[in-house]
Amino acid sequence: MTESVSSSSGANNIFGAITEQTQQAGKDLGRDEFLVLLTEQMKAQNPLEPTGNTEFVAQLATFSQLEQLTNISGALEASIETDLLMTQSITNLSATTLIGRTVKMAGDTFNLKQGDSANIQYNLFAAAQDLTVEIRDSSGNLVRTLTPPQRAAGDNTAVWDGRDNFGGVAPSGKYTYSVKAVDRNGIELETTTFATGKVESIDFSPSGASLLVDGQRVSLGNVLSVLE
Repeated sequence: MTESVSSSSGANNIFGAITEQTQQAGKDLGRDEFLVLLTEQMKAQNPLEPTGNTEFVAQLATFSQLEQLTNISGALEASIETDLLMTQSITNLSATTLIGRTVKMAGDTFNLKQGDSANIQYNLFAAAQDLTVEIRDSSGNLVRTLTPPQRAAGDNTAVWDGRDNFGGVAPSGKYTYSVKAVDRNGIELETTTFATGKVESIDFSPSGASLLVDGQRVSLGNVLSVLE
């Protein structure tokens, strides 16, 4: 009794089946998968009708290209990681020069000590006809509404006396503020809020450097300018 020998189509079926499984799994055909396919194809081919030299050489050439691309990809990833580490080191080193200097930083939050006043700083895209500042506590409750006269285009600073809308002294804590302004035509103006303060210290973490400015922690990325 003669045992039947698998034909070369069996190898192609295996090749196609494994490729289909890889695609269904949502993965790209990588180096390891290619080697598995090539090995299974050689094991399943008909020894009486082996895969032609041309096809075999083409498959080896494909594998060679895949190997080169894999190596290039690995080298690029290593290079990018090295560049990121170097950039972070340079940024951290530069950040240390800010200690003791006054910076301007984006933000709408400040700490108030009971009995003290606080600077409310904002930038107007154009001169405002009407302007309102709302100050809220850490729970979001409205504490004070101001209508400061500082309405010129550019940076402005208004002073909050630290009292609420009923004349009481606001307690110590963290406060936020928002600015709404309209021009003479009643069109709402673009506004941004910021703060200024002296850098006391710097903390470094994997996520980046942060500054301690007047007792408030600020991301280095929020620093807009160094004033002095």
